[in-house]
Amino acid sequence: MAQAIASALSVRDPLPLSAEQETLAGKRLAKLLRSRVAYHHSGLSYAVRAGLIEPLAKAGQLNVVVATMGLAAGINFSMRSVLITDTRYMAGNFERHVQPDELLQMFGRAGRRGLDEIGYVLMLPDIPRLADARPRQLKRATQMDWPSLVSVMHGAAERGEPPFAAAVELSRSLYSTQQVPIGSEHSLAVGEKPCGLLVDVERARFVRRPVTEILNSENE
Repeated sequence: MAQAIASALSVRDPLPLSAEQETLAGKRLAKLLRSRVAYHHSGLSYAVRAGLIEPLAKAGQLNVVVATMGLAAGINFSMRSVLITDTRYMAGNFERHVQPDELLQMFGRAGRRGLDEIGYVLMLPDIPRLADARPRQLKRATQMDWPSLVSVMHGAAERGEPPFAAAVELSRSLYSTQQVPIGSEHSLAVGEKPCGLLVDVERARFVRRPVTEILNSENE
């Protein structure tokens, strides 16, 4: 795609490259860079991405950058216009879809706040639009952090306090409207109750033996 765009564009002022930049880019990329066109993806070396293409893009020396999702986040620079051509991409042997929050990151390259005064999101039929992008809705995890839970219960036991009550109190003190159940709330509310089996022999019937008995054809 970058090659096709470079062939279609007329460049009045080719980008001058130093000998070091040409060596780093290689013949194919250097030819595109002189036309002020570049491509950016994870298959390029870190030196090419972070040491050549990204600095040129930040400095406004490139007219077109054909990029994968790696250029959408983590790099603070602005592009005047953004066009997203598809919502599918390959991750190894699997095809994945671009999520709405990832679309928002990519569209956010257009006229980045504090770096540019205006930005454009280009639209074509059957491609993602700005209305398809939205922030990710964060939700609290439904599990407690196990080391924190054990630490609180251990501290309560050392102070002579009920450890399970301390665990429940920890779950209620978190900055969240969603309560995280520990599993001991009901037993703490109703108190201890007898199991209903009077002797240890009756309880032993419910204990599973750790050894599996295997008989031969004669049941021996």
